[in-house]
Amino acid sequence: MTSLTLIILFGTFLSILSLKFVIEAEEVKAIAKDLIHNHGLMLMAGIIPLLIGLTIIGLYPPHAQTQTPDLIVAYLGCIFFIIGSFRLLCRNMWIKLLRTYSVEVKHTRIIMIIGLIVGLTLVAFGLEII
Repeated sequence: MTSLTLIILFGTFLSILSLKFVIEAEEVKAIAKDLIHNHGLMLMAGIIPLLIGLTIIGLYPPHAQTQTPDLIVAYLGCIFFIIGSFRLLCRNMWIKLLRTYSVEVKHTRIIMIIGLIVGLTLVAFGLEII
């Protein structure tokens, strides 16, 4: 799988997920409330991005002569690694963030619009439109 294909897949995933939560922002509140009270799900929500991030970093390691698509994929892997590590190691802070999401919808919608823009940008880059 080429790095451009992986960028398109990430962008598509992020765009669809963000669009869903822009349209149904109230659902984020329910998901956040459920996640706070389910320790097993919280553990899996940390392990899965950690594994994805480590796999991507292992397959596309950044080095001095890395080209732009490979570097973007490596950065995406690092982001997943950081998210997974944060969720596993800083659980109390993550619960505090989830409580904020379970109350405020306006901020969630703004974050999801940013996610939609980033996802569409990744797809355009992967398709070599930009």
